Amino acid sequence: MDLQFPLTSNPLPLFFAGYLLLYLITYSILFRTWASKLRPEASSCAISLAHGTPAVFLAACAILSDPAPDFHSSNTPLQSLVLDYSIAYFLMDLVHYLIFYPTDVLFIGHHLATLFVFVTCRYLVYHGAVAILVLLVLAEVTRFCQNVLIFESIMAQRTEKEETEFKVVPETISLCVKCGVAGNSAANNLCQKCFNAATTAVSTASTTAAASSSVGAVAKPLNHVLLEKSFRSSSSSLSLPERRLASAGTSRDLKKEASVAAVPMKREVNRCSGCRRKVGLSGFRCRCGELFCADHRYSDRHDCSYDYKSAGREAIARENPVVKAAKIVKI
Repeated sequence: MDLQFPLTSNPLPLFFAGYLLLYLITYSILFRTWASKLRPEASSCAISLAHGTPAVFLAACAILSDPAPDFHSSNTPLQSLVLDYSIAYFLMDLVHYLIFYPTDVLFIGHHLATLFVFVTCRYLVYHGAVAILVLLVLAEVTRFCQNVLIFESIMAQRTEKEETEFKVVPETISLCVKCGVAGNSAANNLCQKCFNAATTAVSTASTTAAASSSVGAVAKPLNHVLLEKSFRSSSSSLSLPERRLASAGTSRDLKKEASVAAVPMKREVNRCSGCRRKVGLSGFRCRCGELFCADHRYSDRHDCSYDYKSAGREAIARENPVVKAAKIVKI
């Protein structure tokens, strides 16, 4: 088998641009509905799968097409092409780890060491590609199995989170404090009948109090008239400067009250905690306590602090109480 691929230009930038485009498409389009913690890892697995199968096929062809496959033989054009293809992938994956996982020293060191070997063989010594390609084939076979396991674990986490999120937690039923029938916590733990009776009693008492106050006001008109006359006589006995001071103080008080009443009250605007967009009355209140729009109301669209897993466990434990017999028989 004699396959030769003469390289007129360096294909490394083209390969790197392809991996970058694939990473951006998977991150922003294919996995855009996933949680923010799962999207980077899933995109990294996608470019790894895109590199693995073509790299194994091209490496096998490059080894078989070499007329003298020796560990010390010079690199053929096809072998150099495979090296450039793998260098572009490791560069893209290294950028991924530096952006999203800068503390993962193990993978960053692995990628730097791999790039050192590949770049040295491709651009410095120009021989020894056969040994590197053999190791590449073995590594990519195991890497494929690893990517499948990573994708399986990511899908399991996403499915578990969705099931926990959409599970309906039953509400605890409170009994009426008066008659013992099922009541409502919003109605002071009363049933509908007792709540209506209490509301009627309160309204009757307020009506009676208003009627008694009106009767008392009608029964004392004479005292009111006498007090008003005495007030007028006392005010008329004041001197002219004193009356001016009193009228000035009254006008200042009226102006102050008018200015306070003229200040408009600031209306609180409901905004989405994720994108700060106005939502008004159409917002959704998450279990973490924040208000969100229709795009960010799900827990995987924002950094939700509510522990759905613990809530699900508590609901299961509440629905399935443990029944145990008494260890000591009471006499």
